[in-house]
Amino acid sequence: MFADVQPVQLLVCLGGAIAYVVLMYFFGFYISTVIFMAAILLYLKVPYLHSAIAIVAILALVYFAFGKFLGVRLPVGTVIKALR
Repeated sequence: MFADVQPVQLLVCLGGAIAYVVLMYFFGFYISTVIFMAAILLYLKVPYLHSAIAIVAILALVYFAFGKFLGVRLPVGTVIKALR
């Protein structure tokens, strides 16, 4: 399953995950998730349409499952809080 994965790809995705955590602190869950998913999917050369569908689907699923159904408040971010 992972035979074609290059070590560089693994390191870039790991670095992206670390950047994702930092972005989440500043910009919150939703904005950071869009940026992270778009960057990683583009880096892995996933077609644009598939990337867009995946991003929208994941965000919608998380929003309805956690935000509406379970009532969990996801991180908002310091920049977004300052703009309010």
